[in-house]
Amino acid sequence: MFHKGQFLDQRCFCYLLIDVCDIFGDLNVMCKLYADDLKPYTTYKLSETHVNLLAAIHRLLYWADMWQLKLAPQKCSVYRFQNPKLQIPRNYSFPTYKIDDYTLPVSDTMHDLGIRLQVKI
Repeated sequence: MFHKGQFLDQRCFCYLLIDVCDIFGDLNVMCKLYADDLKPYTTYKLSETHVNLLAAIHRLLYWADMWQLKLAPQKCSVYRFQNPKLQIPRNYSFPTYKIDDYTLPVSDTMHDLGIRLQVKI
């Protein structure tokens, strides 16, 4: 275990990051890593539940707590990519995702590695 504020060398940090993707193993959730950024994502139909991504967030919180790592929820967002021709029922409510008590905002623009992506495809 690491103590808060303890310096991790780069190899150890890489092992931690490789380990974090393993926690999603049995879920329909994939993850992409770059440096210290983690992007979990999934695909689903509107008729399906969203339990995989919710479970992934809970596992990530548990993993971070176990390794005494602090997450920055204010740097997190939710992006929904969908077919613009898809008719979503008016009474359909998308799930909300939280890290601790912070509700992740839904955004339609993402800045990543100097590239700006818009959710509308």
